[in-house]
Amino acid sequence: MRKRHATWAALPVLAFFATPFLPFVNGPHLWLGLPSVLVWALVWTIGCTVALYLIERFADHPEDDDEDNSQANSQANSQDNTENNTGDGSADGADTEAAAATAPRRTAEPEVTS
Repeated sequence: MRKRHATWAALPVLAFFATPFLPFVNGPHLWLGLPSVLVWALVWTIGCTVALYLIERFADHPEDDDEDNSQANSQANSQDNTENNTGDGSADGADTEAAAATAPRRTAEPEVTS
């Protein structure tokens, strides 16, 4: 986690922890007709959600890059295999799909014979 991300995460947490020590929040005040502590907590709950979104959005995810590369490679390989199979007279994709549609499906439940 970068320093910037830690700052985004720390701000709402510090605001929650500071609630009892802030006189403009912790007192007999109404904000928008609601107790000030309630409004403060609602605002920082939304702030916490935004902070978590920003951290997730801008964080580096090297494992995602690996997955994207492996998916791109597998798609390229499947396209190469499809091109190679259709030119030599072997089974084409339509035959394979028809065979898969008519093949019996296996279920996880064992058959009961009596």
